[in-house]
Amino acid sequence: MATTGIKESLEVLEAVKVLLEDLKKVLADGKLGLGDIGVIFSILQQFPTLNAGIQGANLVPVEIKDLDADESAVLVAKALEIVAIFKA
Repeated sequence: MATTGIKESLEVLEAVKVLLEDLKKVLADGKLGLGDIGVIFSILQQFPTLNAGIQGANLVPVEIKDLDADESAVLVAKALEIVAIFKA
């Protein structure tokens, strides 16, 4: 049974998800322009999520080494959410 948990890993994945969602918005029209300024504000609004992902990133390897089956399933589900961003 795992003892370290997956909090930091989930926060990193959530930060990646936020960034990719905004990147998809920027790439939607195939060019970067003034119309994409709203995306910058969106990223700034998500700063707490992004900061949490960065702050705990160094603990991810420790968490990964100590995964149990349930934690693995949660991380895979979060990863699939990220993949789904580009399938939509």
